[in-house]
Amino acid sequence: MYYIIEIKYVGPNQDQFVDADRIEISAVPAITNSSHESRTVGWCGTNNDWATYAHGGYYTIDEAEVAIAEVFGEVRDCDPNGEAFPIDDEDIVAVYKPGRFEPMSSQATADWAYEGILADIDDDTTDARIVELVAEYEEEASSDGYTLDRDLWQFMRAHRQEQINNARRQEMIDERI
Repeated sequence: MYYIIEIKYVGPNQDQFVDADRIEISAVPAITNSSHESRTVGWCGTNNDWATYAHGGYYTIDEAEVAIAEVFGEVRDCDPNGEAFPIDDEDIVAVYKPGRFEPMSSQATADWAYEGILADIDDDTTDARIVELVAEYEEEASSDGYTLDRDLWQFMRAHRQEQINNARRQEMIDERI
């Protein structure tokens, strides 16, 4: 039998653990953290901000992979560089991470998009254009195997507001002269 086990970070500092969740196919079922009993379905407990969930037992790895797709949707079996996720237990047969692309943290998104925002956003950039730019940036990041944090549009709007404020200050200075 093969068992699907989900390990999910549930603690604070979510931005630091943005891509830490794992979905494993294991040759042994999950163990609850209190009674230390095997569990094939349901919550198994939380230790040090990591929750473990069991998602069923399957006769073959193929059946387990089909179930993973049904339960989690798209998953990845490697990082954007093609490196397989590490397996740190001999009972683990395969490791996946949720989502088609590796998510970037809020800070990583801001860093990645910084130069583009400076070039693409000015004081008269419309909200509609910002929506278009978010889609363009996401497409570019996806082509490299990543997905951007949802805060991207806020970074763009904040930069636009800064440009508006700078333009107003400049107008006030020009009026005084």
